[in-house]
Amino acid sequence: MLPATRPPGPGLPIRGPLAAALAVGLLVAGCGSSTTSSTTTPKTTSTAAKPPLVSQHPTKPAPKHHPGHVIVVHLPPKPPVIKAGALIQTLAGNGDRAIANLSEKTTVVLEWQTSTPPIQIFNKHGFVLVNSPSATGEVRLARGKYTGLRVATKGAWTLEIRASA
Repeated sequence: MLPATRPPGPGLPIRGPLAAALAVGLLVAGCGSSTTSSTTTPKTTSTAAKPPLVSQHPTKPAPKHHPGHVIVVHLPPKPPVIKAGALIQTLAGNGDRAIANLSEKTTVVLEWQTSTPPIQIFNKHGFVLVNSPSATGEVRLARGKYTGLRVATKGAWTLEIRASA
């Protein structure tokens, strides 16, 4: 049997079933319900099925959907798939070093490996071609002239210039 409760008065806390009812009422009111009328013409809504909500985080449940609310899920960007072809040139070194100029008539793929990440590759004007915390990777380079290229890393590194497949 539940203890008897008095109706709340000034300075008395709200408890029991009344508190639960008030909490539910506040939640519903905060989720788009309204008792006011509008003089604007209502928009027509599509009858197409809405996609189901899916949790993008393996340990978090899917967010609760409330009618009229938009849920935005931010996904990490996926890097493009870069297909490399035949090997054109290999460059290797250790630590910070200036490397050869590149003058390519077609798009090429620059692949890198370093024993001690991070690695940066930039030209003499400070334009950064690679700024990566990874020990390996690749980037597509548009045709053109790349002068005064420099590698900045603490360990041994290898660069391969490959044809774009």
